[in-house]
Amino acid sequence: MNISQTGPRNRRYGARFAPNAFTLIEVLISLVILSTGIVLVLRAFGLSLSALRESRDAMLANMFIRETISDTRLSALANGTIDSSSDMVAINGPDNLEGELRIKQLQVSPDGSNTLNRVLVTVWRDRNGPQFSASTLIVASKKVKAE
Repeated sequence: MNISQTGPRNRRYGARFAPNAFTLIEVLISLVILSTGIVLVLRAFGLSLSALRESRDAMLANMFIRETISDTRLSALANGTIDSSSDMVAINGPDNLEGELRIKQLQVSPDGSNTLNRVLVTVWRDRNGPQFSASTLIVASKKVKAE
């Protein structure tokens, strides 16, 4: 009877093995390298998601700050004055944004027709998290009637 042999005979166990096959150690090492690569890619993906979330929050906060300052500027143009009677006004924005609007009167012109105001807007999503703020100067001009 003629039996073809696939490779040399292992002397210790008597098993036959192919000379081109991978050993168990080589397979395990390749699995460790592959799984390390997959873990690193998943970690990078998680970091990019958190960076995207922070970027979105910063963009929304910036848009809300600009809108609040623009509304204050329009109010100054329409009324000729900015209500600075209260030190701080709480404001609520889109997507769970909260904040405060602070207006401080800095200077009044000698004739009383113009006032220079500092407007500070601070916005946050979580009070303990990052806060975004912007400050600007707004001149409120009362319309003087010609006599």
